[in-house]
Amino acid sequence: EIYLKGFEIAVKEGGAYSIMTTYGSLNGLWTAGNYDLNTTILRREWGFDGIVMTDWWAKINDEGIQGTRENTTAMVRAQNDLYMVCGSPAENSNKDNTMKGLADGIITRGELQRNAANIIKVLMRSAVMERVSRGEEEESEEMEPGDAPEILMANYRMEKLDEVDLSQMDTTRGKATLIGVHTNVRGEYKLTLEIKASGGELAQVPVSIYVNNVLLSTVTIQGTGEWQKVEKLCQVIKENNYIKFYFGQSGMKFGKMTFKPLEAIK
Repeated sequence: EIYLKGFEIAVKEGGAYSIMTTYGSLNGLWTAGNYDLNTTILRREWGFDGIVMTDWWAKINDEGIQGTRENTTAMVRAQNDLYMVCGSPAENSNKDNTMKGLADGIITRGELQRNAANIIKVLMRSAVMERVSRGEEEESEEMEPGDAPEILMANYRMEKLDEVDLSQMDTTRGKATLIGVHTNVRGEYKLTLEIKASGGELAQVPVSIYVNNVLLSTVTIQGTGEWQKVEKLCQVIKENNYIKFYFGQSGMKFGKMTFKPLEAIK
């Protein structure tokens, strides 16, 4: 009667399509794993058709069990779609129990697919889809060096250079830097970056990476001060290309960058 009403108005009248569950518990059950809140009320009664994410490093539990960050099976069942945050999902850096829960039959593949579908539907409704759906010609025009407001740091011919030193790049909040990449090899490339961030273990420092004005990924790392290696795959079909880094927050430091072809287009 008190706390749900504001969310109901946001969903039914405001058209909200992303919601964050609280960090704390409600009557001993952490909200990220509360089926009644995330599915019965939010989706069935209110008709919510978006994504639900946890608060940062929230705890999750089953009824009568102590809450932990690792119990993501309870989150999956409740239809809380996304856990925030995980430094390396491929390595399961949070050591969550999703895959074990799937193997033990605690959660089903269908439940995981349901969560994934909720995430994908929100991505398809987002403004970024308008940008990625534009033609290559329009994107090329926008990335003409004379028109771009970003700073062009340098141009490189990658087949003659194994790595690039980005330690002098300005990573101040709101800054954007372009790296020109010229290559005769068209196909799939692997971009490898050495990065670190300051500000403490709880700090989250993002950088958005674009290739030829198309968002490749937004990488967010914790401010531990330790060097991390980030690898991303992309397609290159031009000879003259740009890699752009946009910094939404200060505190990041770059080391070496490599950009190497994996498979050429025949």
